[in-house]
This record gives sequence, structure tokens and C-alpha cells, in this order.
Amino acid sequence: MKRSNDIVDSRRDAGRITHWVITSFLLAACLAVFAIGPASAAPGKNFNHLQTGFPLSGVHKRVECESCHVQGVFRGTPRQCRGCHSASGIVKASSKPANHVPSSDSCADCHKASTWAFARFSHSGVTASCVSCHNGRIAPGKGRDHPPTSDDCGSCHKSRSWSGARYDHSGTADGCERCHLKNLPQRHPATSRTCNSCHRYPSWSSLRMDHNAIAGARCASCHDGRIAEGKPRNHIQTASDCGTCHRTNTWSGASVDHSVISSGCFNCHNNDRPRTHPLTGSTCESCHRYPNWANVRMDHNAIGGARCASCHDGRISQGKPGNHTPTSADCGACHRTNTWIGAGVDHSAISSGCSTCHLNDRTASHPLTATTCESCHRYPSWANLRMNHNAIGGARCASCHNGRIAVGKSSNHVLTSSDCGTCHRTNTWIGAGVDHSLISSGCSTCHLKDKPTNHAATQPTCESCHRYPDWARVSMNHNAIGSSTCMFCHNGSIAQGKPRDHPRTSQDCGACHNTRRWD
Repeated sequence: MKRSNDIVDSRRDAGRITHWVITSFLLAACLAVFAIGPASAAPGKNFNHLQTGFPLSGVHKRVECESCHVQGVFRGTPRQCRGCHSASGIVKASSKPANHVPSSDSCADCHKASTWAFARFSHSGVTASCVSCHNGRIAPGKGRDHPPTSDDCGSCHKSRSWSGARYDHSGTADGCERCHLKNLPQRHPATSRTCNSCHRYPSWSSLRMDHNAIAGARCASCHDGRIAEGKPRNHIQTASDCGTCHRTNTWSGASVDHSVISSGCFNCHNNDRPRTHPLTGSTCESCHRYPNWANVRMDHNAIGGARCASCHDGRISQGKPGNHTPTSADCGACHRTNTWIGAGVDHSAISSGCSTCHLNDRTASHPLTATTCESCHRYPSWANLRMNHNAIGGARCASCHNGRIAVGKSSNHVLTSSDCGTCHRTNTWIGAGVDHSLISSGCSTCHLKDKPTNHAATQPTCESCHRYPDWARVSMNHNAIGSSTCMFCHNGSIAQGKPRDHPRTSQDCGACHNTRRWD
């Protein structure tokens, strides 16, 4: 029973509370209606608008009150710009255009009350990307010289100024070309690779070269000594590209597979020619064969005006053997270019200079002379001779005229040790003559054979007794007579003998007579 009374009391209290709430609400509504009052209760023109918490400034001073206080309603008029300057508001004030910057900022954050123009912009409230405004139509966009990039402006620029843009590359791993494609110099090798394939931040020169990224560019387009390391001064002269010999990871250990090269040796080996190399405009491969310069198949047609001996000197190439004819003539004067064997000279066309080849052909018995071979000899035989005796120096005639080299004394020639020229002329043997008036001794050198068989035996010279020009003209020198008896000569036939009235005797004349006179 008590429980039932408690329930009744609870319901009675709830009813009282509900009635009080409803009564309070109705009273508040009535008071509100009376508070608003009719339009006639509007403040006067001298009303201090500052009391509302919205001071009138700028354009707001010049507009009619009804422009903001629609239908004479004063209370509840918006105090924020967006409350009036909105297409959906009761107040029909100018609102944001369709192309306005998307922003959560209040109008007053950027605009002045006097005009929408000349806004002082605060980027802090912008909700869209920079490029949504900075596109060259709404606000200044990228200049013509701006690096091509899809990044937002704020990645590099500050909101206060375009100047002093600064980008934090440390967090960038790729995509450099989005901004730096225009930084590529004209001499940069052609490549489709990204910048970071080779370059490292913070400098373009911090480079780890990926040569695989290079398309068809020649190595020398970078390795020219300006962009990248080029050939040193002592490099082989060549027009070939670096990659022909070098690898991409090091200059060292360059090598060339010459087995696949059939021409153009001089592109690299032009400086390898020794100073003694013959002058030629032909290519290396005209004569030389890989793998050795000494492996030569000589093309003599490639030699210009060089003399054979410039190569065939015994050092560069085979020269004259030790038994070669001494000559200053060039090899080609006698030899052909394909073999040394079978050398031949057309002597019929040679009129001088025999000694350049035939100096060693002179026999040991050849007369001493400084005259050339052709002064006496005629081709095709050394025996074909027209002797020029004037060319003989101090040699004796008999050095040639000895019966072997040239005609010598005949068997019936006067016995003499005198030289041929004493009696004979050089153009003929005939008509030999001697001017005996100039000779005072030496008769026996020619006239030894002229002594008759009955001549007194004697060793002295002819001129001891005889006088030129007749043998009969004798001044007898008996001292010259050796062991012969006087009677050998004084026999009446060789010299005066005993007269008829001479006493008979077998003694020699000298037993009684002296050599000066008979008396």
C-alpha cells in the first residue's frame, strides 16, 4: 500500500515540473516578441553603431541601413563578413566570386572595408593548392624561365615573396628533371635517364657516372678536358672514340682487339713511326701486319721519294752484305723490289760513275790512278780499252806493259831495265827514239845485247870506253879489262895486233908494252 502511494506522489511531482517548464517557455516567447518591437522603433540616425559591436567603416558608412537590416530587423544582424557577403544570406551584399581563392579566412583578414581590391592576402587560411590561384589568370603564375615542375609553389617558395626560393633537396630521391630539365647544358650527353642516375645532391659535379645511360653520344662529347677528363698530352694520337680501347669504369688497362681491325692503324699509331721510317703517304696496313710491326710485307710502291738505303741500311731492314760491290748508287739502280737476286744494270745508259760500283773490281796489278774507269775502259768489257796514259800517276809503264796486263817487251827487245817511256811514246811502240846526248851513263841497260862476240871481256859500263854517237869512238880503259890477255883483243881483227916486223914471241903484250902506247 505504501508502494502505491509513492508512485502516485511521483506522478504528481512530474506533472508540476512539466507545467512549470511550459509556462516559462511561453513567458520567454512573449517577452521576445515585445523586445523586438515594430520597425518604427528603429534607432535614429545619431545612433552610436559602435554599441552593437560592429563599427561602421569604409563602404559600410555610405550604405542605407535597410541594406543590412532587412525588413527593419536590427537584432540578430550578422557581425561577420560572411554573414552578409554570402549568396545564401538574407542580406544581398556582394559575395565571393566563383574564382575566389578557396580559403577559410574571414574577408577582413585580407580585404579592407573600403574596397575589395588591393587585398592584403594571408595564405594561412588557404585550403587549395598554390597553383589553383597562381596560374597566371587569378594571380601571377610561373614565369617563362621557371624550371619545368609539377611540384606545388610552396615546395620552394615562401608565402611572403617569390624571391629567395629554396628547396630542401635532402629529402628528394628522384624526379630532379621535373625542375632541372632546363638546367641541362647544350653539351650534356644525350640520355633518357633521370638526373639522379649520375648526379648527387648538393652539386651537379658530385657525379657517379652511369655510362649505360648514355645513348648514342660519343665519349669525347664529355671527355674533352672541359666537361670531363680528356686525353692526356702523351695520349696516342687518334680520332677513334674512347670506348674503342677503354672501359667505362677505369682508364687503366686499355686494350684493343687488333684482330678485327683491317684499316686505320694511323689513327692511333701515327706517333709510333720511328724517325728512320721511310717517308710515305700510304697507310700502315699497306705493309705491316698484326701483331707485330716487324711482320712486314713491303709495298715499295708506297714509298715516296725516299732512297732505298734509308731503310736498307742493315738496321731497319736488310742492307748490303759484306761482299757487296762498293757503291754509292741507290739499291734500285740495280735491284728489283721483289728480290735482291738477279740484279742487273743497263750499262749502255751509263756514261760515268763506274767507280761507284766497280772500285773493288780493279786488279791488284792495276796501275795507280785517280782517274775514273770510263777514262780508259769501255762497256761491255774491261778489255775494251782506250788507254789514257795521262791518267797514270807515278806508276812505271812496266807495271802494265809486262806481257800480262798489257803488251810488254818483245823477245828481240833491247835488254834494258829502263822504263818504256824512256824511249817510246804513249800512242805507239813504233818509232822509239832516245836522245843519247842527254845520257851519260847506263848504256848497258839497253845495249848489253849489242856487244859483239869478240868484245873484250869486261864488267865496266859501256861509257867507260865508248862515246856517243858511235861505238867505234873508243877511249880504251885497259883497267876495265879483267883477266883477259891483251892478245884477246889485240889480234889484228878486234884491235891492232903485232906488226909483221914484230919479234916472234908467245908472251902477252903487257910483258913489254904499257897500256898507254906501244912505243
